[in-house]
Amino acid sequence: MITGGLAESVASLRHIWSRSYCACSQPGVVFDDGAVLTKLYDEGLITGVNEDFLAATSLGRAVASSGLTVRQGSHLHRQLEHNFPQTPLGWTALALSAPDWDFPPGILTRSEQRSGAPVRMLYQRFDHELDEIAALLPEDHRKQPLTFRASAMLKGVLLLSDWCRMVDLQRLEERYQMHLGQIKSISESAAHLVNGIASLIESSARLDPAVEMLRDHAFSLKTGVPAEYRDMVESFDGLLNRADLIALSKAGVTTLPELLELSPDELAKLISHSHKQTGLMTKIDSLKQEVAMRTTLNAVPAGLGSLPVSMEIDGSYEGDRYLVRINGLPVKLTGKSFKYLIKLAWSRLKRDAGWVYKEDIEIGFNQARYLYRMKNEIAQGFPSAWKIFENNRLGYYRLDLSPEAIRINFENLRVHPDYEIRQMVEQVAPAPRPSQSGTLSASLPC
Repeated sequence: MITGGLAESVASLRHIWSRSYCACSQPGVVFDDGAVLTKLYDEGLITGVNEDFLAATSLGRAVASSGLTVRQGSHLHRQLEHNFPQTPLGWTALALSAPDWDFPPGILTRSEQRSGAPVRMLYQRFDHELDEIAALLPEDHRKQPLTFRASAMLKGVLLLSDWCRMVDLQRLEERYQMHLGQIKSISESAAHLVNGIASLIESSARLDPAVEMLRDHAFSLKTGVPAEYRDMVESFDGLLNRADLIALSKAGVTTLPELLELSPDELAKLISHSHKQTGLMTKIDSLKQEVAMRTTLNAVPAGLGSLPVSMEIDGSYEGDRYLVRINGLPVKLTGKSFKYLIKLAWSRLKRDAGWVYKEDIEIGFNQARYLYRMKNEIAQGFPSAWKIFENNRLGYYRLDLSPEAIRINFENLRVHPDYEIRQMVEQVAPAPRPSQSGTLSASLPC
């Protein structure tokens, strides 16, 4: 509630609590807000305990927005201070060491725990990456049986290493005596926790290369395939499962362009289900058309539309779209495209290099789709050879326009219906003095 701006003071926090489901359904429950706020302050998640003002720290915002519990965020933050892994295996182990989550039932038998089977497997098959995992185990782990949770954590780490390397499901089930439901359960939990770790690191070091690596690792944990398959997975939006991707990999098809070049006969040899073949070919045709359309847009002769020398993000609402002016020409964008453009423009103005990470534009896996939708909407009102944004292929995007050319109408954005946009404006560009114009350029103080 504090991070989202709902509780800006202790009074507003109590007001919200009094109308919550818990308070209304259990009138006798007492909310000890003083103890809760003190705990949040002690853990570094809020700036202070002040009756009239409550605000989250960057760490607090990272914990809340990533869905970590306070205990998880505090545990992982403390671990990062003295244990910064260097390998995916180490990061998985760190993630699974977090409290407040449950291993799937049946993941570990008592006989496996008593015999130390996970420890033996660690030393037999993963001795080259031993140090980072051993740091999370007791010093006498080779002599004394681990606790049930520690054994389950270790077994889960080893399982997920094979899962991410596309080891066949049958082999995984036989090797670890687990079924697909259990594997998916622990893989999704691990992905969530690894994404949370990335958010914690990003809150203090936004451009730390570990952040991008962790986002990729979380994708790999969730899907069971290496991160280089991300474009393929996201473009086909659930049509391809892990077994399909393994079959494509064995045939040497590892990238999206290679998949788009497959003929129906070649695809049928790799994907046996006829219904899925039909869906895949339909999607392949659609993706080919998108590529052709983008190529056409990028090939527009300069005479039909000059490159932009100015862009004003006006933000006025007209019909069901928001107004942007490029070289003085009105361009109207849907809400999603407008927000994406604001994020790109804001980063171009406020960051030295101008790059913005895809998860900062929007959480999830569909940023590329919406960026190209934004590009097509802009092209409808401003046809030119302008490529609009750059992609460094590491998950970062940048508006292809100099900061000096960008102008933002802060007054219109202050009343924008999107809370995140309003908050961004208020935090970085306080309300101008009466003598200032409502529209500020990049060269003026925000």
